[in-house]
Amino acid sequence: MVRYCNDIYECIRDVEAIIIATDWPECRKLDLDRAKNLVHTPLIVDRRRILIPEHARSKGFEYLGIGLSPEY
Repeated sequence: MVRYCNDIYECIRDVEAIIIATDWPECRKLDLDRAKNLVHTPLIVDRRRILIPEHARSKGFEYLGIGLSPEY
């Protein structure tokens, strides 16, 4: 199923995990407090490693960084 959304917060509402596959500014500036209240499971799979793992974990997320950072 494809769902079109107006913003990142609408996109992550009621999901089981957040998967970041792009280094777009919306992903880099993700408000983790707001995000945590929208998701079912506080899990972030960061394919681009754009978030700071310690920060995500301090906000209550399980964080998994996979792949190269965008600065490669």
